[in-house]
Amino acid sequence: MIVFEKLRYKNLLSTGNSWTEFNLNEYKTNLIIGRNGAGKCLHPGTTVNVFSDDSEVEKAFEEYLKSR
Repeated sequence: MIVFEKLRYKNLLSTGNSWTEFNLNEYKTNLIIGRNGAGKCLHPGTTVNVFSDDSEVEKAFEEYLKSR
C-alpha cells in the first residue's frame, strides 16, 4: 500500500505560481471537497509527478498508474 504524506501543487487552475502544500499526516483521515469542476479529479492524460525519498515507492506508484 502507498501512503501519501503530502499534496503539493502550483499553477493548477487559478492557484498561481506559488506552491500550495497540504500535510496529509496531520489528521487520521482527510476529505477533499469542492464544487463540480473545481479540480478534485484527474482527467485521463493528466501528468502526475511522484517524488519520494524511497525509489521503490516511486517505482511502485508509477507501475500502479501504468496498470490503470
